[in-house]
Amino acid sequence: MWHRTDTHRYPVLYVDDERNNLTVFRLVFSDEFAVRTAQSGEEALEILASEPIAVLLADQRMPGMTGITLAEKVKEAHPEVVRMIVTAFVDTRAALDAINRGEVYRFISKPWREDELRAVLRTAIDLFALGSMVGDLQLKMLRSERLASLGFATAGVSHDMKTPLGTVTLGVDRLARKLGKLEEAQGASPLTSDMHKVLADCKAAAKQLKSLIETIRVHAREQPAPTERLRPAELAESTLRLCRAEILSRAQLSFERDEAPPIVGDPVQLGQVLLNLLVNAAQSIPPGEPGRHRVRLRVGGSEGRALLQITDTGRGITPEVLPKIFDPFFTTRTDEGGTGLGLAMVREIVDRHGGTIEVQSTLDRGTTVSVFLPAAPQDA
Repeated sequence: MWHRTDTHRYPVLYVDDERNNLTVFRLVFSDEFAVRTAQSGEEALEILASEPIAVLLADQRMPGMTGITLAEKVKEAHPEVVRMIVTAFVDTRAALDAINRGEVYRFISKPWREDELRAVLRTAIDLFALGSMVGDLQLKMLRSERLASLGFATAGVSHDMKTPLGTVTLGVDRLARKLGKLEEAQGASPLTSDMHKVLADCKAAAKQLKSLIETIRVHAREQPAPTERLRPAELAESTLRLCRAEILSRAQLSFERDEAPPIVGDPVQLGQVLLNLLVNAAQSIPPGEPGRHRVRLRVGGSEGRALLQITDTGRGITPEVLPKIFDPFFTTRTDEGGTGLGLAMVREIVDRHGGTIEVQSTLDRGTTVSVFLPAAPQDA
């Protein structure tokens, strides 16, 4: 397995205060390795902070910062880097110091032999690659374990939510009946009209909560998700009712409807996709100046597919963060209670419905999220 490692994928950083030694090292080893060089420990640390390095090869006796001190600093800041020391002096105490303080992998004597050092570098890169592989597997196992725990937790949550939700639903129905009797006795008024609107919103919210419970049960694998033929504009309208107030507290809201083909899917899950994206759009906008910002929801068609598109003028997403936003448990809003599950769930639902999701963002200018869903078959 080891001879197949692509050594050019794993840069080697050689640190030596003598420029001639750096030149020779580059000439001898650049054919097989991605070589980086530095003339001091400080310069080496700058390189390590700016790009990934697999192997550090440092001369021991350098002015300012010795190789052992550099290895110790690298161990603290970049523990994954394989660290080696090169010296022209046989110093047993220095060797033990390097092993203990910097957890140095090898202690190499000068002048080094090309074939010997080449073999050592290959082995060090193999060691680094193995460590990266183990780390990735551990991360995947950790995420799987957390997702499994989440499945058990959500199953319990769905059960515990049913009773209070039933109480709320019965209470809303009872108030609606009493309001109807009040109007029969005293006639309708602007106050009773407003109360009807409030109760209608409460009913819609209770219905959405019930749907969310069913969604939780689906994610916990208790039952399959139902599907039906849906009109994207109607799905968007019903979702907007649940988050309109939150959006308007931070921005102006526009809803644009073009011709869009019908789709087939679970209305609850697809509604949750829109709800998450709309709330995220609102939360990306700083509070206090709703007149300066805008959230736009557009429904239309694109190349035979339905398009659901949300655009905001919020803070935007940095290029470094953008590729990670759909990863489970990744969030930049831990101080605001973010869990990193909302967008992961969005992508899972979109994938399950055979769709795709695209994100374009500019820092401090805003974000556009486009969800494409396949059109329903003619006989669906």
